[in-house]
Parts: sequence; structure tokens; C-alpha cells
Amino acid sequence: MTARIIECPRCMIDGWPRGSCDCKRRFVKGTGVIIDWCPRCEGIWFDGGELERSFASADRQIEIPHEALAGAFRCPLGHGPLRSFHYPDTLALIEMCEHCFGIWLDGGQFREIRIVRKHRAAEAEKKQREGVRGAICDWIDAKIAELSED
Repeated sequence: MTARIIECPRCMIDGWPRGSCDCKRRFVKGTGVIIDWCPRCEGIWFDGGELERSFASADRQIEIPHEALAGAFRCPLGHGPLRSFHYPDTLALIEMCEHCFGIWLDGGQFREIRIVRKHRAAEAEKKQREGVRGAICDWIDAKIAELSED
């Protein structure tokens, strides 16, 4: 793991003195992605592309929508203000750097996004099972259940 210290965007606007943030480098289990995590506010910084790689199923690259606003947070890598917008299909208001494409999530937002993505994947699987293939899968499941009862 590289020894890199970032300044937490949340702590910077909350008035903590520069250099007082104790951000830690952490692995996201099963992904090989290393994130920067602030123990004070529990926010997470993902370098460009890391958020998408932190999920089991692939998703399209997140892009900053045209209507995204410049927020109060600044890029911890020194690129200027972050742009604020809602992560697709969630209420999570995330911040993204238009230069390095890093993403800041406040505490709890990563969990919210992960739950929504898991639900979306389950819905997609359910839709895939519809039709003839779904009927065959349901029949096989029923036969397995019958065998289990004996």
C-alpha cells in the first residue's frame, strides 16, 4: 500500500485544521481496491474508477451530469471543487472531481449504494428468469424441492 495522506473533504469544510485529519488506507474486501477512509467522519474517497470496481457486478462508469453543481467540498488531491449529484437510482448525494474523477462519499453512503445495487441485481435476475427460461428454472426448483421433502 502506498503511503499517501489525503485531507478529508468533510473535515476541511467542518473547520478542522489542515493536517489534523487521520485518513487511513483500506482495502475493499474481494476487490483489490484501496480507498481512503476518514475515521472522524467515516467518509470515503475513491480514486477515479475505484467505486465501480468496488462492487461485485460491473456497472457503467459514473459520469458527472450536466446539472451537477459545484459543492462546498474540494478534491483532496488538490484539483479544486467537487461537483455534487445523486448516485444513479439512490438518494445518495455524492461529490466527484471533474479532473481526476475521484468520488467522495459521506459516511453511510457506500452502504446505501451497495444495498441499492444488490437490489437492482436481484431485480434483473428476476426479470431474466421470466418467460420460457424462467418457467424451466421454476420447474427445476420445484422438482428439487420435491426431492428434498422425501
